[in-house]
Amino acid sequence: MIACFLAACGTTSTGRPGDFPPLPSDAGDDRAAPPVAVTTKGPHKFKHSTPSGRPVSFDPCRPIHYVINTANMPDKGADMVREALDQISQASGFTFTDDGTTEEAVPTGERPPVQERYGDKWAPIMFAWADQAKVPALAGSGGLGVNYPISPSGPESERYTTGMVVLNFRYFADWQTRRNGYQVTRASVMHLTMLVLGLDDVGDRREVMGRSSTSDKLGPGDRQGLAMLGASPCYSDT
Repeated sequence: MIACFLAACGTTSTGRPGDFPPLPSDAGDDRAAPPVAVTTKGPHKFKHSTPSGRPVSFDPCRPIHYVINTANMPDKGADMVREALDQISQASGFTFTDDGTTEEAVPTGERPPVQERYGDKWAPIMFAWADQAKVPALAGSGGLGVNYPISPSGPESERYTTGMVVLNFRYFADWQTRRNGYQVTRASVMHLTMLVLGLDDVGDRREVMGRSSTSDKLGPGDRQGLAMLGASPCYSDT
């Protein structure tokens, strides 16, 4: 079972552009990578859409930064993360930048979206491992995903700026003992990351976003949804 972190997987922050970090130096007016054409059709859902119907996601005109907290990380855990991001990047047109490791602790509540340790900018997405003793919401779950949406100029400006994937290390620790364990746990990393990017669960287990899916191969609905998320506009306000 995979779930969202906190009840709503993040709370929309309206605010004003001046309340947020300045535009990062790697933000651009053009996409960081070419868009991915929608060439497949299948079951997919978005967590949120703007009033005009655009699915809410990250800005494709800047890289999505991420860090890994290696505490409690299973063997080859970082490889799983990078391999998951590589598949997602190819299907979405989002680019990911590895900012290395972090000692940021896994929060038991909302994660601050701006932190001194990362400077005056949105914190990178954090991948981390914990168990239900640290994060009670992990009970009975392989992992949790959360993102942080903002809408500085009203509902149509809504987008995600950062997020977090928390993996249940007790669930992941024995992947080596299971048949196809590496692929199954990598599928969980992909599923949780796609939650952070803006997709939601579907009922078809042939999709990575399918509830209780064990597939680490993107299905037609996964690809359709990721390509649509990657078609998000550029932003120049924060």
